[in-house]
Amino acid sequence: MKTARTSTALEKATARLRALRAINPTLDFGNDRSVLNFDTLANKLEYRLEKHNQLLTDLETSKNELKELEKQVNELSSQMLKGVEFMYGHDSDEYELVGGVKMSDRVRKSRITRLKSSSDTQAANIAKAG
Repeated sequence: MKTARTSTALEKATARLRALRAINPTLDFGNDRSVLNFDTLANKLEYRLEKHNQLLTDLETSKNELKELEKQVNELSSQMLKGVEFMYGHDSDEYELVGGVKMSDRVRKSRITRLKSSSDTQAANIAKAG
């Protein structure tokens, strides 16, 4: 999960606001440079940050829900394929229609080819080790 975002600007502003209020809570330098405006802007940032972090949490929850739904759909899809296989057979047109591969269409290596590829793999492993 993405961690909640923090803001060093907000932390600094909060500390500075406390200090400014200690000097004079109504301090105003003109041109919208006042404790009141500074406080308003800092509050706006804090609100936005909280909203942003809530969206991150919501997004993570949504992602988890999507993963769970995908898992359920995959499981049901597999069960439906097995159901068609059971009802119509694993070599039927219906089985192929729903995405299964007919047994008669599967290409199976001959025994000699399997033994040969196995010995080739062993020879390659020995050559790598040596």
